[in-house]
Amino acid sequence: MSEGGTKAIEEMFDQISVFSKRALDIGCGLGGIALYLAEKYGMHITGMEANPWMVEEAQRRIPPHLKENLSYIGVYDNRIPFNDHHFDLI
Repeated sequence: MSEGGTKAIEEMFDQISVFSKRALDIGCGLGGIALYLAEKYGMHITGMEANPWMVEEAQRRIPPHLKENLSYIGVYDNRIPFNDHHFDLI
């Protein structure tokens, strides 16, 4: 997860309504923050990561009940492969 744990995550989003939002997590690592937000707030999150091992591991760690809310992709050419306005938060 992030330095500061869930308290730091809550503070980061305390001024934003995040319930059921679509978000892009650039540099998601192993997906801890995305997992937390999907679980607690019902967010739909796509994590992007440049490290192929981390993408595979983040995908493996998705609990069955969150498979609809989380996905992780590898991006290796510095391009975001989504249309404008696809996400509510980045």
